[in-house]
Amino acid sequence: MAFLGFACLFCILTAGVTWIQESQRQVDTSLLDVYDGLYEQVLRESVFGQRERLLIMHQMLKCCGKMSGGIGTPDSLCDGTADMQDCLSVISNSLRAHWSWSQAIMLVCLGFTVHGMVLSSFLFFLLPRGSDWDRRGEYSLTKASKHPTANKDIPLALLLPLQTTEPSAV
Repeated sequence: MAFLGFACLFCILTAGVTWIQESQRQVDTSLLDVYDGLYEQVLRESVFGQRERLLIMHQMLKCCGKMSGGIGTPDSLCDGTADMQDCLSVISNSLRAHWSWSQAIMLVCLGFTVHGMVLSSFLFFLLPRGSDWDRRGEYSLTKASKHPTANKDIPLALLLPLQTTEPSAV
């Protein structure tokens, strides 16, 4: 059961690592497009709720607008403590750091999962199976003495007298 659990976890982690590798660019592009759309909407329409969201995002990321394309940022969208960094580059750098951390964590978990699979399969084959748990530690040759011809490779079995299941009459 432990091996099957680790195998399912291995499949899930492998799919996660593959998804990170394949869709990192798509997620980065979509998040930058969301910021771009919000920024353009605030510049054109000046909606109060959207402006507040953009200001909170600028304070959280410690950036101010888009510097690329030669378009300046209005002073009303930046507070005085911002470092005037380009928000697109700050978002890209932040996403890159989060992607690398999540990928590292998933790869470490994948390593522990493979270790768990190997350990659980080793323990499965190491532990005795069947009904021999109650006889553990007992070494008896009674079965060997009943059929001495079947166990020619055991010299002690040949030395024991042949026992029968019938009680002896003494």
